[in-house]
Amino acid sequence: MSRTSVRALTLLSAAALVVTLAGCNSSSSSTSTVTVSGTLAYTAGVAVTKQSYTGMPGTVMLRAGSHTHSVTADAHGHFSARVLPGTYVVTGQSPQFTINGVFGTCTAVGGDVEASHDRSGVLVLCVGK
Repeated sequence: MSRTSVRALTLLSAAALVVTLAGCNSSSSSTSTVTVSGTLAYTAGVAVTKQSYTGMPGTVMLRAGSHTHSVTADAHGHFSARVLPGTYVVTGQSPQFTINGVFGTCTAVGGDVEASHDRSGVLVLCVGK
């Protein structure tokens, strides 16, 4: 094999390695995030319909394993969080929802929130009497 052929083969191999590494880096899902959004709300009854709850300000926590992400819910209870894909236990608290002077814990309707893609409409509900 000629010296020019060896040099060309070496350059082609190096270029292929760079392209492969760049492709692996840009398609890595471990660094991509998803959006989880919804409403922190209060209801005085057991039956939950859109008309039976009221959004309220507070803090919403999304927990997956040892990772916890907290976001603020606005005056109408709307929140939005950018998190890594995963399954989250979603809870909330509001100064407008206390039991005997202590913040009550509010939970996501339907249980854990699976967030492998953007999720909207998550309802974190505080139930009072």
